[in-house]
Amino acid sequence: MNSTLLFFIILSLLLSLSVAFFQYYYKTKQKAKITPILFLLKATSLFLLILLFLNPKIEKTTIIDTKPTLAILADNSVSLSYFKEEANITSFINELEKNKSVSNKFNVQKYAFGEQLDVFDSLTFLENKTNIYKAISSLNELHKDKIAPIILLTDGNISSCFWRYNFL
Repeated sequence: MNSTLLFFIILSLLLSLSVAFFQYYYKTKQKAKITPILFLLKATSLFLLILLFLNPKIEKTTIIDTKPTLAILADNSVSLSYFKEEANITSFINELEKNKSVSNKFNVQKYAFGEQLDVFDSLTFLENKTNIYKAISSLNELHKDKIAPIILLTDGNISSCFWRYNFL
């Protein structure tokens, strides 16, 4: 609530009390036992009526603390097996999974990519093509409105069918 609204609420309380006072206590000679009850009912009803005209807005803010998502993108292409980097990638992923500080700060999600982005089941290193741009853009589309850093595990080579048949 801002100070202007608080001022008007206090002013409406004083106005309703003064109207009720003038109706029941000002220049009256006889005071019945029911007069204080009528005074309170009149003051309360006038205050609530004026409060409805002020139309105060009460806002409730809820803060939810969620961990950001850490996306691990692992290249699943043939070029990694050609350069004998399969063990390095799998050991790095296993170390990230076991790291307590990473799991305390992030929700870790693993993805494998070649030509398409897939949920990480296991790495076979048999994908013929590597499309890093498509994997990152698909992941950004999945986590559009969230904080989601990406760890990209790749050899940097863009594999294709032509490359695979020439070198293997």
